[in-house]
Amino acid sequence: MDVQIAAGAVIADALLLARARLTHENSPLAAAIDWEEAKVGVFGEQRERSAALRDGDRVEIYRPLLIDPKESRRRRARR
Repeated sequence: MDVQIAAGAVIADALLLARARLTHENSPLAAAIDWEEAKVGVFGEQRERSAALRDGDRVEIYRPLLIDPKESRRRRARR
């Protein structure tokens, strides 16, 4: 999802906007994400929520894996 933020904004600002939009759209993702505790990053590198953003940055929210990727591949191979 794209959000427009002001110059000088930080990751926390982008998360607030994204959360508000998902909540407004009644998206199930709004409740599925631990907005306060989830680790976050930019382009695959974990960052603090106070990290400044630059134009075009992709903020990511890292959630725990539901299943180990190796186990998932084993299950698919068995099928």
